[in-house]
Amino acid sequence: DADQCRHMDWRARGQADAEDGRSESRFGEYRAQCGKFGQVPDREAYQQGWDAGNARYCEPANGYALGRRGQGYSGVCRGAGSHAFMQQYERGVAVYRYEQQVEALERDIRAVERERDALYLQLRERRSDALRYRLLEADRQLQRLQLERMRLQMMQPRLRDGLLAHTLGALALLLLRLLLPLPAPAAPADAGRSRH
Repeated sequence: DADQCRHMDWRARGQADAEDGRSESRFGEYRAQCGKFGQVPDREAYQQGWDAGNARYCEPANGYALGRRGQGYSGVCRGAGSHAFMQQYERGVAVYRYEQQVEALERDIRAVERERDALYLQLRERRSDALRYRLLEADRQLQRLQLERMRLQMMQPRLRDGLLAHTLGALALLLLRLLLPLPAPAAPADAGRSRH
């Protein structure tokens, strides 16, 4: 509404949008909404906030976390850091997909085991070639699923190595930030000139 447009902290709004992975083009939506009330949002403040939030969003550790949660990425990271962000995002997605596969496989195994157990009970009550065939099929399906589980378990060390590399990389960046001195503040442009 008009009050929101008038009192909005546009820098904070831009930062929040960027930290949520939204494009700065979202500002156009705000301009259109506020324009209905005769209000003009502060583009410069929004952009400053968005730039700050985007820098935080595009950190490699966040890329990994997003991928690990299975969240989408809308291509908002640009520049030198985007490659490291994407590498970590893809690693996170690989771990997420692996975990999803394992969970689905475990569900399938439990379902086939329940079916097989029920067939064993039925077969004890009455002998039937059809039941024996279904039991044989259930055993084969269970063996296929268990082989698939073994294949996924063999992938786990590679994913763990990727996670370890990610963790060590994040720790190294943190240590660098802690150990490197902050840059000296820039001197005003006219500070070096002598006054006559």
